[in-house]
Amino acid sequence: MPCSSPGNARGHINRIAKAHKLGYRVILHYVFLDNVETSIARVHHRVSIGGHGIPEDVIRKRYARSIKNLSVIKDLVDEYYIWDNSGENFVLLEKKKESNN
Repeated sequence: MPCSSPGNARGHINRIAKAHKLGYRVILHYVFLDNVETSIARVHHRVSIGGHGIPEDVIRKRYARSIKNLSVIKDLVDEYYIWDNSGENFVLLEKKKESNN
């Protein structure tokens, strides 16, 4: 159940509940940047090499919404890994893994 957008928490909650009801385990890999300014700079760089842009106000809203959603959603999944992608390499900051797996 890949999800690359912050979306709304209710939609994510519903998808997680449906997956659990169908007998699936849900594992979340949440990748974020250390601050919204880094996110804006990455979008500007992407545009400079021919990629698509996102308005700065939208980036700011999505960044804040994504962090807020994480605080709710991480308690609903079976396992999660929170990654910081602000530098050259991913850094695992936090995880919850069931001990029986």
